[in-house]
Amino acid sequence: MHCTRDAVARYNQFMEKFEQLKKTLKTARQESYMFVQNGVRINEALWYHVSKEYPGEIGIHLFAMDIGKTFAESKVALGLYRQGLSELALRIETDPELADITQVSGWSKLVYEHPRLLTSLGFQVTKKDESKKEALAVMSREDFLKEYGKQG
Repeated sequence: MHCTRDAVARYNQFMEKFEQLKKTLKTARQESYMFVQNGVRINEALWYHVSKEYPGEIGIHLFAMDIGKTFAESKVALGLYRQGLSELALRIETDPELADITQVSGWSKLVYEHPRLLTSLGFQVTKKDESKKEALAVMSREDFLKEYGKQG
């Protein structure tokens, strides 16, 4: 059977998209597992977990969501994220189970790829893993509550 260059190119494009889909599904499965195990949903953009590995730390996570193609659509997504951070601040201020939280953090490819976004939200990017292309963003409890709490 004779394959044309066009058919080979289409096949290669399909396989590339298939591999991207597999990676996306793997990430979604991992995040779903974390969420089901010990995560708390705040809104459609954000969830958190209280770290067992790092006592006193809350890890924040974004749900996979379409941030849109226009500035206005991206602004809506960022608004949901900020709203989630404000809700988290309220919970830290009022939930006795979160009384010992000293730090809010996020470790991900998003932090690595968009550190300026996280610093614009008040976080400090403190560690980078060049091999995994991931980074850590942190904010102290006090700074987080100043930025997103009732007084913020």
